[in-house]
Amino acid sequence: MIHTITLNPSIDYYLHPASFEIGVINRASEVDYIAAGKGINVSRMLSELSIPSTCIFPAGGFTGSFLVESLKKVPLVSVEQVMIEGISRINVKIRHQQETDLNAEGPKLSRDTQERLLDLMKAVKEGDYVVISGSIQHGLNELITRIAERVNAQNGRLVLDVPNLPLEDLVACRPYLIKPNMEELQSFLNSDRPLEQLLPEARSQLIDRGVSSILISLGKDGACYLSKDEHYTITGPVMKPLNTVAAGDSMLSAAIGHLSQGSDIKTALKYGVACGSAAVMAPYLPTRDQVEAIYKLVSIS
Repeated sequence: MIHTITLNPSIDYYLHPASFEIGVINRASEVDYIAAGKGINVSRMLSELSIPSTCIFPAGGFTGSFLVESLKKVPLVSVEQVMIEGISRINVKIRHQQETDLNAEGPKLSRDTQERLLDLMKAVKEGDYVVISGSIQHGLNELITRIAERVNAQNGRLVLDVPNLPLEDLVACRPYLIKPNMEELQSFLNSDRPLEQLLPEARSQLIDRGVSSILISLGKDGACYLSKDEHYTITGPVMKPLNTVAAGDSMLSAAIGHLSQGSDIKTALKYGVACGSAAVMAPYLPTRDQVEAIYKLVSIS
């Protein structure tokens, strides 16, 4: 089973104006409201791939109700809401010629809320994947490390895509996999060097200190995978991007999803890049057929 955790979920409010100008009234002829947040994106993409997951998130207010009701309609997603007193955030996504996003900070999580989230980890069984994805609110580093301790003690596989988690906390979690993009990896390692020069440091600062594997998303250049014994470069076709919001989440979803179904690492990585490539051409998330079509064009070396 795959359990996704989104600590700061949102309603993504997409606006598609015919024109857009700062300082004046702009009108959008097309709008979309989507239950989102990186872990939620992972669960939604897993559903498209016919892979079940449990989707865990704290939510409250009218926006929290929308999140719950939207996700209950998604096949193969079991919703686990932890109720909060505040109102879940709304992120504004303006789509006109290029992408403009206005993301809210999100509500703080009380100690009681954190304890109830941690309590849900009792359901994790040996071999389960627990995916914590998305930037976390201030003060939640300890919660991440406590979840990690619980998951590891129960022989689960912890996957982290948390860009603002400090390096020392990251390695203390001893994750099965982390999925930074290039900018995030540079931030973890406090270096602006290119990838090939960063890989030895990634090995010494991350792999040798307890991170089992790293999947680095490289945008149009595909991805790079590094573990103690393996190093792969995965490339796919270059797509003209329509929407890049959930591309990294889609890549992670397909890779972990296929691993959970028994695929070997190379197959899982190829599906990950195929899914990420397909995602940039979709308004939000790609279909399984789109992923399968691109998979045939992905190479790994």
